[in-house]
Amino acid sequence: MSIRKVRKGITPVVAVVLLLLITVGTVATAWAWINGFIGDQQERTAEKLNTQVEFRDLVCNSGDDSVEFYVKNTGSTAVTSTSVEAYVYNVSDGALVSSVDVTSAFTNSMDPDDDVDSNFTVSGGLTPGLQYEVRVEFSDHNNYIITDTCQAQ
Repeated sequence: MSIRKVRKGITPVVAVVLLLLITVGTVATAWAWINGFIGDQQERTAEKLNTQVEFRDLVCNSGDDSVEFYVKNTGSTAVTSTSVEAYVYNVSDGALVSSVDVTSAFTNSMDPDDDVDSNFTVSGGLTPGLQYEVRVEFSDHNNYIITDTCQAQ
């Protein structure tokens, strides 16, 4: 009686070719995903570098608990945002005093050299002589933030 081994399966050459194809496909997929991710980050970074919105004037008035600000886009990129929030913090303890939606003061786009002035009432009140930090966030524009301080008068 003779025992014969029956070999079924793929040859080593075909196995190596299949492994190479799987490896090349995996690397190509990873490269495409990483390249797309890096490209998006580069666009956002370039946009932020060309965005320059600055406070030109900031007044904290304790008499009527109001904050008045004037900002200007001095960059070369338009700032587009449908949601703009202003936050007022007490500098001495970092506590949030008030947050206000100031979107109505801004149009949907703040082009280069455009300026905006706005005022709002601080719900927590302002104490004369204290320093306050006013932070304005443009949430749809890569969360662009400008910050300045004022002393309540």
